Amino acid sequence: MGALLDTLVSEPRELGLIIDETEITLQINQVLALQQIAIGQLIHWIHGEMGDRYYGVYQQTTQSRRQIEEALSRMNQSSKANENKDLRLIAFKRNKKRIVDFMARDPVLSSRTKFDQTLSKDLSDIKNGVFTGKPGRNDAIYRLDTLTIKADKRAEQAIKNRRLTT
Repeated sequence: MGALLDTLVSEPRELGLIIDETEITLQINQVLALQQIAIGQLIHWIHGEMGDRYYGVYQQTTQSRRQIEEALSRMNQSSKANENKDLRLIAFKRNKKRIVDFMARDPVLSSRTKFDQTLSKDLSDIKNGVFTGKPGRNDAIYRLDTLTIKADKRAEQAIKNRRLTT
Protein backbone atom coordinates (compact mmCIF):
# COMPACT_ATOMS: atom_id res chain seq x y z
CA MET A 1 0.00 0.00 0.00
CA GLY A 2 3.01 2.30 0.51
CA ALA A 3 3.83 2.33 -3.21
CA LEU A 4 0.18 3.05 -4.04
CA LEU A 5 0.09 6.06 -1.70
CA ASP A 6 3.43 7.25 -3.09
CA THR A 7 1.97 7.12 -6.60
CA LEU A 8 -1.22 8.88 -5.52
CA VAL A 9 0.71 11.86 -4.10
CA SER A 10 2.90 12.21 -7.17
CA GLU A 11 2.58 15.42 -9.17
CA PRO A 12 -0.52 15.13 -11.38
CA ARG A 13 -0.12 15.44 -15.12
CA GLU A 14 -2.40 15.32 -18.12
CA LEU A 15 -3.56 11.80 -18.86
CA GLY A 16 -4.73 10.38 -22.16
CA LEU A 17 -7.13 7.43 -22.20
CA ILE A 18 -8.91 5.44 -24.87
CA ILE A 19 -12.34 4.18 -23.84
CA ASP A 20 -14.48 2.34 -26.39
CA GLU A 21 -12.26 3.67 -29.20
CA THR A 22 -12.78 7.26 -27.99
CA GLU A 23 -9.75 9.30 -26.96
CA ILE A 24 -10.21 11.18 -23.70
CA THR A 25 -7.76 13.60 -22.12
CA LEU A 26 -7.94 14.26 -18.42
CA GLN A 27 -6.62 17.69 -17.49
CA ILE A 28 -4.18 18.19 -14.60
CA ASN A 29 -6.91 19.47 -12.24
CA GLN A 30 -9.11 16.47 -13.04
CA VAL A 31 -6.22 14.09 -12.33
CA LEU A 32 -5.46 15.93 -9.06
CA ALA A 33 -9.11 15.58 -8.00
CA LEU A 34 -9.10 11.86 -8.86
CA GLN A 35 -5.90 11.36 -6.85
CA GLN A 36 -7.36 13.15 -3.82
CA ILE A 37 -10.60 11.18 -4.06
CA ALA A 38 -8.63 7.92 -4.22
CA ILE A 39 -6.55 8.90 -1.17
CA GLY A 40 -9.68 9.87 0.74
CA GLN A 41 -11.41 6.61 -0.15
CA LEU A 42 -8.35 4.58 0.84
CA ILE A 43 -8.15 6.30 4.23
CA HIS A 44 -11.91 5.88 4.67
CA TRP A 45 -11.57 2.16 3.92
CA ILE A 46 -8.67 1.66 6.35
CA HIS A 47 -10.40 3.72 9.04
CA GLY A 48 -13.19 1.18 9.06
CA GLU A 49 -15.62 3.52 10.79
CA MET A 50 -16.30 1.20 13.71
CA GLY A 51 -18.25 2.92 16.43
CA ASP A 52 -21.28 4.96 17.15
CA ARG A 53 -21.91 7.35 14.26
CA TYR A 54 -24.53 9.33 16.19
CA TYR A 55 -22.10 10.42 18.88
CA GLY A 56 -19.15 10.65 16.50
CA VAL A 57 -17.19 8.06 18.44
CA TYR A 58 -14.93 5.99 16.25
CA GLN A 59 -12.69 3.25 17.45
CA GLN A 60 -10.08 1.89 15.13
CA THR A 61 -8.65 -1.51 15.57
CA THR A 62 -4.98 -1.93 16.31
CA GLN A 63 -4.77 -3.56 12.89
CA SER A 64 -6.10 -0.43 11.13
CA ARG A 65 -3.65 1.83 12.95
CA ARG A 66 -0.77 -0.53 12.20
CA GLN A 67 -1.82 -0.79 8.54
CA ILE A 68 -1.71 2.98 8.00
CA GLU A 69 1.53 3.31 9.95
CA GLU A 70 3.17 0.63 7.81
CA ALA A 71 1.82 2.16 4.60
CA LEU A 72 3.15 5.61 5.50
CA SER A 73 6.56 4.29 6.56
CA ARG A 74 6.76 2.36 3.26
CA MET A 75 5.60 5.20 1.03
CA ASN A 76 8.11 4.76 -1.79
CA GLN A 77 8.17 2.94 -5.12
CA SER A 78 9.72 -0.22 -3.64
CA SER A 79 7.32 -0.18 -0.66
CA LYS A 80 10.20 -1.06 1.64
CA ALA A 81 10.63 0.37 5.12
CA ASN A 82 13.90 1.25 6.79
CA GLU A 83 15.07 -1.42 9.22
CA ASN A 84 15.91 1.23 11.83
CA LYS A 85 12.80 1.85 13.96
CA ASP A 86 13.50 5.55 14.48
CA LEU A 87 14.12 6.16 10.77
CA ARG A 88 10.92 4.28 9.95
CA LEU A 89 8.98 6.59 12.28
CA ILE A 90 10.64 9.66 10.76
CA ALA A 91 9.66 8.42 7.26
CA PHE A 92 6.13 7.88 8.58
CA LYS A 93 5.96 11.49 9.82
CA ARG A 94 7.43 12.93 6.59
CA ASN A 95 5.05 10.92 4.40
CA LYS A 96 2.01 11.83 6.47
CA LYS A 97 2.92 15.49 5.89
CA ARG A 98 3.17 14.77 2.15
CA ILE A 99 -0.40 13.45 2.19
CA VAL A 100 -1.73 16.34 4.28
CA ASP A 101 -0.06 18.89 1.97
CA PHE A 102 -1.30 17.08 -1.13
CA MET A 103 -4.86 16.93 0.17
CA ALA A 104 -4.75 20.68 0.95
CA ARG A 105 -4.40 21.51 -2.73
CA ASP A 106 -7.56 22.75 -4.42
CA PRO A 107 -8.08 21.64 -8.02
CA VAL A 108 -10.01 24.12 -10.14
CA LEU A 109 -12.75 22.20 -11.90
CA SER A 110 -15.15 23.48 -14.52
CA SER A 111 -18.87 23.15 -13.91
CA ARG A 112 -19.53 22.78 -17.63
CA THR A 113 -19.11 19.02 -17.86
CA LYS A 114 -20.96 16.29 -15.99
CA PHE A 115 -17.60 14.63 -15.24
CA ASP A 116 -16.21 17.76 -13.56
CA GLN A 117 -19.46 18.22 -11.62
CA THR A 118 -19.19 14.63 -10.34
CA LEU A 119 -15.54 15.14 -9.41
CA SER A 120 -16.42 18.35 -7.55
CA LYS A 121 -19.16 16.65 -5.56
CA ASP A 122 -17.07 13.58 -4.69
CA LEU A 123 -14.10 15.72 -3.71
CA SER A 124 -16.33 17.95 -1.61
CA ASP A 125 -17.66 14.88 0.23
CA ILE A 126 -14.09 13.72 0.92
CA LYS A 127 -12.86 17.12 2.08
CA ASN A 128 -15.85 18.58 3.91
CA GLY A 129 -16.76 16.11 6.58
CA VAL A 130 -19.68 14.38 4.93
CA PHE A 131 -18.51 10.98 6.20
CA THR A 132 -17.59 12.10 9.73
CA GLY A 133 -20.49 14.46 10.24
CA LYS A 134 -18.00 17.20 11.15
CA PRO A 135 -18.59 19.94 8.55
CA GLY A 136 -15.69 22.23 7.73
CA ARG A 137 -13.12 19.63 8.63
CA ASN A 138 -11.14 17.76 5.98
CA ASP A 139 -12.68 14.34 6.42
CA ALA A 140 -9.75 12.36 5.03
CA ILE A 141 -7.23 14.21 7.18
CA TYR A 142 -9.44 13.88 10.27
CA ARG A 143 -9.54 10.11 9.74
CA LEU A 144 -5.81 10.00 9.05
CA ASP A 145 -5.17 11.87 12.31
CA THR A 146 -7.34 9.49 14.32
CA LEU A 147 -5.51 6.51 12.84
CA THR A 148 -2.04 7.93 13.45
CA ILE A 149 -2.27 9.68 16.80
CA LYS A 150 -0.18 7.06 18.64
CA ALA A 151 2.41 6.74 15.87
CA ASP A 152 2.67 10.55 15.70
CA LYS A 153 3.72 10.61 19.35
CA ARG A 154 6.30 7.87 18.79
CA ALA A 155 7.60 9.67 15.70
CA GLU A 156 7.99 12.94 17.62
CA GLN A 157 10.00 11.09 20.25
CA ALA A 158 12.16 9.44 17.56
CA ILE A 159 12.86 12.83 15.98
CA LYS A 160 13.73 14.28 19.37
CA ASN A 161 16.04 11.33 20.11
CA ARG A 162 17.79 11.70 16.73
CA ARG A 163 18.44 15.41 17.44
CA LEU A 164 19.96 14.58 20.83
CA THR A 165 22.33 12.00 19.34
CA THR A 166 23.52 14.03 16.35
